Parts: sequence; structure tokens; C-alpha cells
Amino acid sequence: MHPLYAGSMSVRAVATDIDGTITTGGRRIPPESVAAIQRLEESGIRVILASGNVLPIAYGLSQYLGATGPIVAENGGVVFYKGEVEVLSGGETALAAYERIKHMQGVERLFTDRWRISEVGLKKGPSIEGIKEALKDLPVDIVATGYAIHIMEKGMNKMKGVERAAELLGIETEEILAIGDSHNDMEMLEGCGMSGVPASAPDELKRVADIVADNPYYEGFIEVLERAGLL
Repeated sequence: MHPLYAGSMSVRAVATDIDGTITTGGRRIPPESVAAIQRLEESGIRVILASGNVLPIAYGLSQYLGATGPIVAENGGVVFYKGEVEVLSGGETALAAYERIKHMQGVERLFTDRWRISEVGLKKGPSIEGIKEALKDLPVDIVATGYAIHIMEKGMNKMKGVERAAELLGIETEEILAIGDSHNDMEMLEGCGMSGVPASAPDELKRVADIVADNPYYEGFIEVLERAGLL
């Protein structure tokens, strides 16, 4: 358990993944998640959406959810706040990696890649082991989330974006509760002051989280907030 857990820290923001965390298993956002996010915001806790998805999608969701914190998109490569877009990672390395593997069986870019600027997203299906082997000499990280395969500049991750989000909010990362359910959430869970995962998260994430919910998906998200004393 994190030493700051159990009431000794003041949570000023919640950084949450979207797919599989505030959604159902079918990627639908239920009214319960919307209500929980709005309750956080009404209590003065800023909600940071931290996603592997592109900014236009995360931005649209933030508007409908009422999340007013910075948006961390593309696994940390892009941060948006108050009308300003910051690109923390150039996409040239990822594009070069894609050029090497684009003829491999099953490799196909996501529809949303037409808006992606800091990484390359692939539809799930091709062997991630084969992709890693083909790109082992390039400075890239390859992460499979269950929804897509992301190729990004080495060392880039959601925590980099959350660190920038904290700066923009004028708070410390120790004052952030991070919630996520996939391997691309690992650094964010490890780097924030408190962390939680739904029951549907892989065991690797459960081992680093302060709060492991008994419920999966969005129900686990709400449970984490309740057990952290935020709802």
C-alpha cells in the first residue's frame, strides 16, 4: 500500500483512463460514470482524462462528461488545456517504425490515425511479439492495450502527460489519484500519489495499485473513488 494512502493525502485531481475504466466492457459510458465525474468536479476535484486515443475524441468526451482538467491524449504525447495544445513527443520515430512493418500480415492503422500526431496506432490482431522483434533496434515502445497496439517514442507514456497536466493545474503529482485498467496505464499508476484499478485490470497492474476494486470496468472505477473517500 502506498504510504500516502488511507487518508493522509489530499486528492486534488483524478487522472483516469477511458476505455475499460469509465466504460462498460463494450466501451459504452454509462450514466453512473458521468454522475461520478460530475460529483468529483462539483467537489473541486479536477478530472484529467488520460487516454491512448486521439485528442479530438478525448476532447469531445471531456465536454460531455464535464471533465475540466487537462486532457492527456495519445498516451502522453499530446496535452490540451484551456485551448492550448502541447505536443510532448514528435511522431517521426513512430512513423519510421510503421514504414518498416506496414507490409506485415494484419498490420493496419486505426481510422483515428488521421488525427494522431505523436504516435502510430494499429488495429489489434497482428503479433505484438513479431512487431517488437521487427522494431527492436529502433527507439520506440510498443504497447498493446486490448483495444489497439501503440507505437510511440521510447520513454513516452501517460505519466509524462500527467506530469505536465499537474504543472498546468499548479498541483503535485502526489495529489493525483490515477485510475486505469491496461498496460499503458502502468507508469501513471506508479507515478501518482494514489492509484486504483478495476477488477478487470491485468495482474501486473493490480500488483502496483493501492486500491484493487472487486468490481470490473466502470463499476470498479466508482468503487475506487468510493474507497478513496471521494464519493
